[in-house]
Amino acid sequence: MAVNWEDLRYILAVAQEGTIVAAARSLQVSPTTVSRRLRTLEETQGAKLFDKFKHGAILSEAGERVVSVAREVERMTDQLDAEIHGLDQRLVGPVRVSAVDFLLLAWMKDFGAFAARYPEVQLELASTMAVVNLTQREADVALRIARTAPEHLLGTRHAEVLYCVYGSVDLIEATGADAPYSAYPWLSWDLGVSRSTDTWIAENAAGASPVLRVGEMPVMCEAIEEGLGVTILPCIIGDANPRWRRIGDYFEGGLWVWVLTHPELRGSARIKAFTRTVRELIRRDKDLIEGRRPRPARAPELLERVPQEPPE
Repeated sequence: MAVNWEDLRYILAVAQEGTIVAAARSLQVSPTTVSRRLRTLEETQGAKLFDKFKHGAILSEAGERVVSVAREVERMTDQLDAEIHGLDQRLVGPVRVSAVDFLLLAWMKDFGAFAARYPEVQLELASTMAVVNLTQREADVALRIARTAPEHLLGTRHAEVLYCVYGSVDLIEATGADAPYSAYPWLSWDLGVSRSTDTWIAENAAGASPVLRVGEMPVMCEAIEEGLGVTILPCIIGDANPRWRRIGDYFEGGLWVWVLTHPELRGSARIKAFTRTVRELIRRDKDLIEGRRPRPARAPELLERVPQEPPE
């Protein structure tokens, strides 16, 4: 009897996740459903696919072969989906974007202007620190902050991201512009989000400890605005606010803005329109990203300069 691709998805999930419960969670079904699918596949193939489950799913020799085929089918399916999507020349449909929160925060008005210019393109913006899988179409475009980018993705690094310590003008004046870092109240991230700020405080502000922890960039910005403390921010956020000021000369280099997409999507008109706009945004704000503090241009002025059908 022919193998059902849906059944292959279930054995592949168990092999990747290690347990039936974890596989069920990733597939968003019940563990009973996963078990039933596996039994059906074993009956169809007339072979035992797993040797044991007690301490994690251990594939049998037959199971290894089935999983190998399942991975190839998944790869071919993903490739076909990307190719079909990439053939779309209309400025119609969704563009799924994954980006770090501070880029979404810095460019939200610009993305709104893009949506107004292309009303039949639906932007789906996801703020995440996780590395999305563009091959499996978890996103169409990734705006990543990293030292390097995966070789199998299409993209270029555009600007180095620099950071500095920022606080409100009122807080800095009240504390003293020449005061040491340890004299300031500090804001930091939930430990589940990042520990880098805590590490830097321990090394550069002896005796200081965070007075407030937050999990999202907009909340962090509001805390700075209210004068609750100082923290490390990317310059594109910190220098864009005239009510904030830098403290000291701390910078972190070696991280770059990457605009990435799957090679098969290069022919999609809506993907090209969006990535072209993002490249314009980076060019416009490059000095701000790299800590040289210009005032950003207004979104409509930017988009008037972006050609709708650029030469290839």
